[in-house]
Amino acid sequence: MHSLCNGKGVDDTIALFNDFLKKTVSGLNILFNNSIYDNNDNSSLGNWIPKDSNGNGSIKNYNCNY
Repeated sequence: MHSLCNGKGVDDTIALFNDFLKKTVSGLNILFNNSIYDNNDNSSLGNWIPKDSNGNGSIKNYNCNY
């Protein structure tokens, strides 16, 4: 997994990890939250957003209302 993600951004790494979880039929899903920084470099968490991947290492928002 490390060699697949080396040098990629957070979204790409999460997408590749989610692809791995799907391929191994782990039964696990990902819920992701970005940190938000203010002008003083203080961080806080925004809204939790369900994420999914397309099987090719790209992340997208997941619609839970199906």
